[in-house]
Amino acid sequence: MEQVASIGDTFFKKRKADLETEERYSKRCTSIPVSNHPCSSCSLCGEVTLPSLPAEILYLIFCFCSKEDRKTMRGVSQFFREIMDKNFQYIISVNRNTFNTHTQLLWFLNNSLLPRNIWGFDFTQTHIRADDIMCMLPSSLQYLNFSHKEEVSDEGLKYLPLELQHLVLNVCKNVTNEGMQYLPRGLKSLELVYCYNITDAGLQVLPPSLQYLNLSSCPNIRTFSTIPSELVHLDLTSCCNVTDLTLSVLPRALKRLVLSNCYNITNQGLPALPPGLEHLDLSRCYNMNDESLSILASFVHLRSLSINYCKAITNNGMKLLPRLLTALEISHTRISDEGTKYLPPSLQYLNMSECDGLTDAGLKYLPHSLQKVITDGCHHIKNKHTVEEEG
Repeated sequence: MEQVASIGDTFFKKRKADLETEERYSKRCTSIPVSNHPCSSCSLCGEVTLPSLPAEILYLIFCFCSKEDRKTMRGVSQFFREIMDKNFQYIISVNRNTFNTHTQLLWFLNNSLLPRNIWGFDFTQTHIRADDIMCMLPSSLQYLNFSHKEEVSDEGLKYLPLELQHLVLNVCKNVTNEGMQYLPRGLKSLELVYCYNITDAGLQVLPPSLQYLNLSSCPNIRTFSTIPSELVHLDLTSCCNVTDLTLSVLPRALKRLVLSNCYNITNQGLPALPPGLEHLDLSRCYNMNDESLSILASFVHLRSLSINYCKAITNNGMKLLPRLLTALEISHTRISDEGTKYLPPSLQYLNMSECDGLTDAGLKYLPHSLQKVITDGCHHIKNKHTVEEEG
C-alpha cells in the first residue's frame, strides 16, 4: 500500500515525542473498551487499550484508516511505528515548506528517523540540487519523481538507487541520451514527458525490463523502432513524428497504447497495431473515420477506446465498434441520438460530453450495463436524473 506523507519540521522531534506519547498512553485507557477481557487490560480501568492489542489486530485496524490518519498514528509510539513500517509503504512528498535549507534535506536523508520502508520520494514541489542528493538516497527506494527539475543531469543519473522501479523525469531538460544508459536495469516504469534531448539513440539503451513508458511530447524521436520489446503500456501523446510506419514497429506485447494528438496516423496504419491491445486512445487523431472503427473491430481483445474530437466519425460508425468494449469516449464528436442505438451492449463507462447532437430521446437507447455516463456540455439533455440512473 502506498502512503503519501509530507514531512515537516516536527519530524525531527519525533523521538522525543514518541517517548512522551508512550508515557501518556500508558497512564490512560484508549479507544476500545472490552469488559471482562482476560488479558492485556489497562491496570487503571480494567479495559483493553488500543496499544495493548496484538500487532495483527492493529494492522487490520490501520488498514481502514485514511492516509493522513496512518501518518498521525505512526507518531503515536514506537510500537505503532514498527507496525506501519512493516506493513505500509510511503512516498514522501517533499514540498517547499518541508526543509528550510538544502543542508537540512541532506541531514534528513542520513538520519535514523527515516522510515525503513519508504517506497519513494516526490521532489516536484521543492527547490533542490538534485544531483547532490542522488548518491545519498536509500538503495531500496522504488519510486522517484524529479519532474521539472532542470538540475537533474546525466551525471546524477549514475547514482540512482539500484532497486529503483519507477522513475519520473518529466520536463528534465538537461537529461540526454547519455543518461539513459545509467538507468537501473530493473526499472519497470519511466516517464520522459517533454524531454526534448531524448532521441531514438536514447531509446536503444533503455532497460529491457521496462513495462510502462511515457514519451509524450518528445519531438526528436523519429522511428520508435528501438523501444523495449516487453512494454505493455506506451504513451506517445503529441509525438509529431508518429506515422503509420511507426505503428508497425511498436512492441507486439503492448496492452495499452495512447496515440492522442498523433495527427499523421491514417487508416492504412491501423491494421499493424499490436494484436493484443486492450486499451487504445486515438483522441484528436483527425484522420479517423467510420472505416477506422471497422478496422478496429477485428481487435478482439480491445476493451477501452477513446476517439474524442474525431469529428469524421458518424452515427454509422457506432455500428462498427468492437462489441466487447467496456469503456468508450466519444466526447466532442458528431454522434447524435441515432448513434446511441448502436453502442456495444457490454459498455460500463461512456463519455459523451460536448456532443451537441444528443438529447433526452437518445438516453433510452443507452446499454443497461452502463455504470457511469458523462454528458457534461450536452446542452440538449435536460433530464440529468435519467443519466445518473443509467450510470
